[in-house]
Amino acid sequence: MDINRNFETAWDFKNLFYSDTDPASDDASKDNYHGPKPFSEAETKNVRDLLDWHPTTRWLVDVHGPAKCILYDWGIDQTQSDTQGQNYRNSVWNHLRGKKTDDYAEYKNGEDSELAKALAIRMSDAVFLVRQHRWPAAPSFDTLYPVSGSLADYAYSRQWSVPPSPGIHSFVIEHGGSFHPPWWYMTEVIDEICAALLELCVAVA
Repeated sequence: MDINRNFETAWDFKNLFYSDTDPASDDASKDNYHGPKPFSEAETKNVRDLLDWHPTTRWLVDVHGPAKCILYDWGIDQTQSDTQGQNYRNSVWNHLRGKKTDDYAEYKNGEDSELAKALAIRMSDAVFLVRQHRWPAAPSFDTLYPVSGSLADYAYSRQWSVPPSPGIHSFVIEHGGSFHPPWWYMTEVIDEICAALLELCVAVA
């Protein structure tokens, strides 16, 4: 069960994405199994409830492995700020999401895109100062692969799915190593993660 495929935003990947993409799986034997339905797991329900109970939340960071990068939404597809109707809620675009070689791109307000980029770069710069390791900062889809039902996409999309909630600026810190890195590795990377988190706090205070 992949918790980061169990949030409701674009969870129905078979209906929303190209058939030859792999943003999740409905096969319980696969690592990216998305569960029987959105929020089927206690962990995703807990996050949803926390955001419901704290409706003024504006910032969220999800810490992952195994890549080394700092990501922000979208994970569904590339990001664009020109065509509002081109979004995961519009069924006109069903089966046309998840490829890097087509004209589809997910809508995100231009100011939000610029803010997310600027903050992710600041976090990346803070990480670099710790051990001179550069963790690239970029949208999730551009850096990795298409993702459905992710926490970062869900948090930002709550402005439409749970109105009048604000769009929550969401980031993913991929710390490298593996999903279960040895402790000696984590003692080094924890300082880098903390630097990124503190820089974000300073930037938005």
